[in-house]
Amino acid sequence: MHITAQHSLNHSLEFVSQRLTDFQRFETLAEAKGILQDRRGDLQKPLTCNWALEFWFRGKQRYPELSVPRFDTPQDWSFELQEAALFIRCDMALEAGDDTHSFLRISCTLRPLNLGMFMRLQAIQLAAHKTQKRFQAGCEHYINLALALP
Repeated sequence: MHITAQHSLNHSLEFVSQRLTDFQRFETLAEAKGILQDRRGDLQKPLTCNWALEFWFRGKQRYPELSVPRFDTPQDWSFELQEAALFIRCDMALEAGDDTHSFLRISCTLRPLNLGMFMRLQAIQLAAHKTQKRFQAGCEHYINLALALP
C-alpha cells in the first residue's frame, strides 16, 4: 500500500530542513509522550541512527524498530519502521519555493509481514479516500509539531 501527501510551508528551506532533521528534539518529544526508546547509533551520523521503541497502542504493547537508512541531504531522506507484522518506509523530500516558502512531499509504503496484517491493509485500501485524508492530517500534525518545537 502506498500513500503520499504534499504540503506547502510558509518557512524557508533551511529552517524546515533543520527542524525536520533535529533528532534530539524528537527524542525529547517522544519521551514526553511516554515512548520509551533505546538509541542505537550516533545522532551526528544519521546513516547509522536507529531506535528500539516501546509504547502502548490500541491496548497492546508495541516494540518497533525505527531507523534512518537514507540521508542523502537534509532535503531528501527516509526512515523505516519495522514491527512484527508491518514494515513501513517513509520518504521525505523538501523542495524550495522562494525565500520564505518551501514544499514537503511525504510518501509512505506499507508492507504487511503476515496474513493478518495483509487482510487489515486490504480493508484499509477499500477506504482509500478516508485513509488519504487521515494520512494528510497525520503528516500535517507531524509538520506542525516539528516546526513548533522550541
